[in-house]
Amino acid sequence: MLLTIILSVIVMAGLFLMLIAGVAFIQDKKYFTSAPKDVQDAILPREEIICRNK
Repeated sequence: MLLTIILSVIVMAGLFLMLIAGVAFIQDKKYFTSAPKDVQDAILPREEIICRNK
């Protein structure tokens, strides 16, 4: 029983790390540089908005 709980925590931590790595890969712009330079210049970087209270 204890072994099952420990292994499930390890598996969940691994899945969480893979999710974080996937998001970081998608957000990295150097892999998506096949767009023309004028298109890349038109897309302005924006600040991340975590929570809006309006």
